[in-house]
Amino acid sequence: MQQQKKISVLSKVVIVIIIVAISLSSYCLWKKYSLKHNNKTLGAAIGEELQEINSISKDRSINKKSIEILKAAKDYRITWSKILNEVLRQEDSNITFSSFSSGREKKISVNGEASNWEVVSLLIEKLKSNPRIQSPFVHSISKSSSEDSRRTKLSFTLTFNYTEKE
Repeated sequence: MQQQKKISVLSKVVIVIIIVAISLSSYCLWKKYSLKHNNKTLGAAIGEELQEINSISKDRSINKKSIEILKAAKDYRITWSKILNEVLRQEDSNITFSSFSSGREKKISVNGEASNWEVVSLLIEKLKSNPRIQSPFVHSISKSSSEDSRRTKLSFTLTFNYTEKE
């Protein structure tokens, strides 16, 4: 009978060991599956974060390019108020300006009317003495007379380069 008790105790111990081994195996398999699942989830999250980082990097590079373009545009910007002040300072009762236009390299074109040749010549000399105005040149000049007045006027087109620096 003791032998049966020993076998019974031994079989109980074996059963407990088997249960513990199965439990440990199950726990390890569950943990392995859980880690694989977490790894996939983290991998997907990392992929999304990398995409967002790349998107932000592209946005920043686009912003840098935009800033460079704006700076370049600023260099070509024409400050009309300064130009008008410089040119209109030369205006007197014998000369009037009718239009201003510009090209890309700050080459300014001015159309106007003068009472005589000397007034146009004096205007050119005044513009030449201005450090912001370079190469003033009269491209065309023509006589015109109005019907309501007997006076003859000269219509002219003047061009010059303008620089903001003195």
